[in-house]
Amino acid sequence: MTTARACRDCIHFAGRLTCARPVGSHWNAAVGQRRSRLNVDVGIERSSQRSLLRKRRCGPEGFFFEARMVTADPEVKQ
Repeated sequence: MTTARACRDCIHFAGRLTCARPVGSHWNAAVGQRRSRLNVDVGIERSSQRSLLRKRRCGPEGFFFEARMVTADPEVKQ
């Protein structure tokens, strides 16, 4: 059994409770702009419920999860 990965450890986690993973870019005539990122609450993105538009979500298993890179401190001397 695997444990769920926390959104705060994902590179797409933005702000305090927002998922900003990349999505397919498309023109939205209603607002006159091109959208290329999500801007949704992490609770919605990790929900197991599907949306009316059948958009694929990360879900409880973290399908779109990408771990943050941990960089070594160059000042550390051994």
